[in-house]
This record gives sequence, structure tokens and C-alpha cells, in this order.
Amino acid sequence: MTFPFMEIVRMIEVPGGFFERLQSIALVIWIMALFTSTSLYQLLAVKIINDIFSPHQKVSWLSTAIVFISFIIAFLPENITELEKLGSSITYYGIGITFVPIGFGFLTVWMRKKTSPAMRSLD
Repeated sequence: MTFPFMEIVRMIEVPGGFFERLQSIALVIWIMALFTSTSLYQLLAVKIINDIFSPHQKVSWLSTAIVFISFIIAFLPENITELEKLGSSITYYGIGITFVPIGFGFLTVWMRKKTSPAMRSLD
């Protein structure tokens, strides 16, 4: 089952026959939710990248570049299997990006506590 949400909506029947097909309504709501969440992710990406690389000036082309890169990445997979592979590789990359610096930070603090007598007095 590729899209379980749509399969569940397809099974729902409203008594009275007022709504014959709830799929179109559910699809509209689903697309609106996806659009708002993607817009928020894009806004946060622009804000974070702008704060990290140029905190004192506003970069006007950054939003366009992020949208273009996202657009290119969206057309890389040709079928659902490649899309799942791309999603899992991005997930592993994100986990690595998150936990490797945290591990290095803990390792650095541990090494500094072990070697520095001033840090031992703080314990």
C-alpha cells in the first residue's frame, strides 16, 4: 500500500449519499497540510542558513536557491522504490549530522576534564 491515508479515506462511506467521494476533500486537506509544513521548513532553512553564514546582512537569493535545490531533489527518484531509498539515505545522513557532533562534543569535554586540573576542581 503506497498511500495508506488515501486507502482509508476510500473505505469511508457517509450515510445519506451527500458525499459520494470523500477522496477529493481529503486530498485537498492533505495538500494544504503538506504545503504549509513545507513552507515552514523552507522558511526555517532560509532563516537558519542566513543566521549561520551571514548574520549581519540579509541574503535575498537564498530562498530561491533553496527552492531550486529542493525542486531538483524532488525529481531525482524515478519511482517509489528510489524515493524510499532516497528518504532512508537522507534519514541516515540526518542522524549522522545530529549525533556525530554531539559525540565529538562529549568526547572533547571528557578529554578536557581528564587532562586539565582546573576542570577537575569544578566537579
